[in-house]
Amino acid sequence: MPATLVGIFEGLDLRANRADGDDLLGDAYEYLMRHFATESGKSKGQFYTPAEVSRILAKVVFGQYPQLSEAEVKTLVVEDKWQATLKGAVAAEIERVTQQLANRVKDLEERYAEPLPELVQTVEALSSRVEEHLKKMGLVWS
Repeated sequence: MPATLVGIFEGLDLRANRADGDDLLGDAYEYLMRHFATESGKSKGQFYTPAEVSRILAKVVFGQYPQLSEAEVKTLVVEDKWQATLKGAVAAEIERVTQQLANRVKDLEERYAEPLPELVQTVEALSSRVEEHLKKMGLVWS
């Protein structure tokens, strides 16, 4: 079956990857996923891409590379790969920094949850207790 599927795609010009508004590779992928999911008794949403499907699609896609123009290769490499990777890395860094800031704000909120007048009152109460203990120990100063 894999050789037959690859043979079907070998003669097609998939450079634009579109035929009358259809996504040929996408449709082929969905067909293969439905086929493998049905055979395994699962729905497509519960299914991962089987190795055999990955190998078939790789053969089909790699067979198309020699037909690509220099501009199409640049589009694939720069826009589809490099920019997508960069976009993902930037999004991950933004998420990391956002989490750090949220944690810092939470720490500050906890630290400053008690208002200053209450803190002053607590310090005064504790200071008077320490002073009493020092007096009992005979340590008094003016």
